[in-house]
Amino acid sequence: MLAGVLAVGSGFADKIKLVIALDENLEKISGFDVLASNETPGFGDQIKNNYYRDQFKGAPAEELKLVTVGDPDQIDSQIVAISGATISSEAVVEIVGNFVTQVKEQMQRKGIIGNGKQ
Repeated sequence: MLAGVLAVGSGFADKIKLVIALDENLEKISGFDVLASNETPGFGDQIKNNYYRDQFKGAPAEELKLVTVGDPDQIDSQIVAISGATISSEAVVEIVGNFVTQVKEQMQRKGIIGNGKQ
């Protein structure tokens, strides 16, 4: 697993700061933790709860999609939004997606991946 890396994006109320980890092949999300968030108490702040965060553990590291209906216990590319907190839920999906893209681009530029090594 890669060491956790800081990722920041805009939430509903303010910036959301996450620490995100990927597996060694950059194919799956190992997890994330919320370092800072001012999302609405009782709604958006649920991004800190395990039931939401656990959806990301083992999910494919590319093309996550936020859905409003689904099985949050199924590990796949579909992340079920928190009811009443779609903007906060979408923000986390976007932050994670942007993070994955940036990490892969940096590693490709440095020749770590994309040249037979991975």
